[in-house]
Amino acid sequence: MIQLNNVEKMYPGFKLEADLQIPAGTITGIIGVNGSGKSTLFRLILGLEKADRGDIEVFETDVDKLSAKQKAKIGAVFPDSGFNGVLDPKAVGKILARFYPDFSLDEYNKLCQRLSVKMDQRLEKMSTGQRARAKLAAALAHHPELLILDEPTSGLDVVARNDILGVLQTYMETPGRSILISSHIASDLESLCDDVYLIHEGKLRFHDEVGSVLDEYGLLSLSDKQVQEVDLRGVVGSFPTTGGVKVLVRDRNYYRENYPELVVDKPSLDHLIELYEYGKAEK
Repeated sequence: MIQLNNVEKMYPGFKLEADLQIPAGTITGIIGVNGSGKSTLFRLILGLEKADRGDIEVFETDVDKLSAKQKAKIGAVFPDSGFNGVLDPKAVGKILARFYPDFSLDEYNKLCQRLSVKMDQRLEKMSTGQRARAKLAAALAHHPELLILDEPTSGLDVVARNDILGVLQTYMETPGRSILISSHIASDLESLCDDVYLIHEGKLRFHDEVGSVLDEYGLLSLSDKQVQEVDLRGVVGSFPTTGGVKVLVRDRNYYRENYPELVVDKPSLDHLIELYEYGKAEK
């Protein structure tokens, strides 16, 4: 569904480099701190920015050559995108239904109801969570095959985040659909995504299935002395702690079986961000 090969984009003081493959029928997460390149990557995939080098394909077509019909199969939500603030969701739905043939006003209204969107409240008067829900409903109501969401849960409380994640899980019940979603709150994606890429300083540094990270990886808490004594194999990286170091490894069962005295925890996706932000990743 999406493929990036040897893609580069240069800005003053920043360079993005990306190789990425997203097959149909999957949910792929992009994690990383703010400013790491997530939004730039999404804008390149949507053709809103042009790469300086490399190839970008969506639906097996060069992104610059997508037809209007192909573009209509894509839904996108960005934090800084949206409609005029004087409009309310009811007016937004009527406008979209008028200009987009595949837009379902009935589906839009149902989504807004499920997400508890206040239909008569002006967008500029809404909370961040309300606006995020309204934008997602608009993006989903034309039944896109590909959904691209840049930080859709940013700034939301737990209830709002869970509402949005629940709607996305329902969306994926139709075969052949894909979601590309970014977040700097990596734990939001643990129950949603099939696989995850980590972007750090403009480079995709890590990729694996979410299930592998949660079910197989381990987080060792080691003293400085233990670092010298333990057979460290399959190390992803490490970051310092008070009086020692935390080490992310690919096989936690090996350490639980061979070093029962060690503290071996189940990692989270947030630990990947900590590793690349504050620690040392293995090449």
